[in-house]
Amino acid sequence: MGARGPLPTPTKIKQLAGDPGRQASGTDEPEPVPGAPEMPPHLTGLAAETWEWLCERLAELQLLATSDKVVMALFCGAWARYVENYDVLAQIGTVIVSIKTDKWGRETKTPYIGPHLNIESMLSKQLTTYSAAMGLGPAWRAGVSKLPQAETKEGKSRLFSSNLKVVG
Repeated sequence: MGARGPLPTPTKIKQLAGDPGRQASGTDEPEPVPGAPEMPPHLTGLAAETWEWLCERLAELQLLATSDKVVMALFCGAWARYVENYDVLAQIGTVIVSIKTDKWGRETKTPYIGPHLNIESMLSKQLTTYSAAMGLGPAWRAGVSKLPQAETKEGKSRLFSSNLKVVG
């Protein structure tokens, strides 16, 4: 049996949002290594373009970590399939009519929802899940402010700074 209820909010997110619930925050959470993960070789075309776009957006939001490779690959692949399916759906429509002729020569027309509408629904649910996992939704960003980039000893900027700016 799986976990019940919503997933716990990561400590970094609570700190950035000001933790309106004033709950004790866990300090045992792993700190991700900031930076862009390597793009998987199977991503091509629109999926690869989406990878590049997503890396830029997540870096702007200071949410990019090398450990995000899998969820990013899933998001990019789902987005490419969603766009492809959307184009097909625009051409054939959402309702398909089945025309059958009975043994007396009469035609019966039965409308049904086309398979591409079901595919769109499935892909949009997947994209919503992956977006939430990466913090890409407007509801997630509502109470979070951007962190200032801190300089490391090597002169490179850190995406996950310990200098937190609390909103509230």
